[in-house]
Amino acid sequence: MPRKGWTSVAIPNEVYMVAKKYYEEHKEQLKLVYGVRSFTSFITLCVREYCKKLGAIREEGLIKAEAREES
Repeated sequence: MPRKGWTSVAIPNEVYMVAKKYYEEHKEQLKLVYGVRSFTSFITLCVREYCKKLGAIREEGLIKAEAREES
């Protein structure tokens, strides 16, 4: 059970294995550049960066859908 404010997400095994391999091979660089200290943090970073690329999240982290709901 995830802690309060977090949720679990299921990903296909093949995605997990590729991401885990990349994380293990680049662990030190990820720690120095992004402050990533765990595989879970790496996955969170990937999701956030991809959502920024799509325009779903602004740099400040506000999700555009939430901003529309408040209007």
